[in-house]
Amino acid sequence: MRRPTADPPAVPSDKTSDLSPRACPRGRRACLGGPRETSRLRATFLETGRVTAVLRSLLVTHPHFGPLDLKDYLISVFDLSWDDVACVGGWWHDGTGELDDETIERRIAPEIYARRRRWELPADK
Repeated sequence: MRRPTADPPAVPSDKTSDLSPRACPRGRRACLGGPRETSRLRATFLETGRVTAVLRSLLVTHPHFGPLDLKDYLISVFDLSWDDVACVGGWWHDGTGELDDETIERRIAPEIYARRRRWELPADK
């Protein structure tokens, strides 16, 4: 198995999330980052071409995130569907998930590129 090129972010090993209804009284979607974070994540993907770079970036910024939170962000930032991001539940930044980085790239990156015209508009429009 290939080792990640960067040190994995410091995240809880239990893969749980703080985005409970109590932590986000307006709902999970209301807690997603604003236009600045959306632009940052899109730029990360465009610069690297790697979905896992976006996921790792999210885990550095939000170390309490779990797989459901990562899926929510991918859906929101790249205009994807739940089916498109379902495989994220089998991945984890440190390689302990059932799926490796390359599997995530093969499954999600084509969907992101296919929707590029929808999400490449400025995040605040």
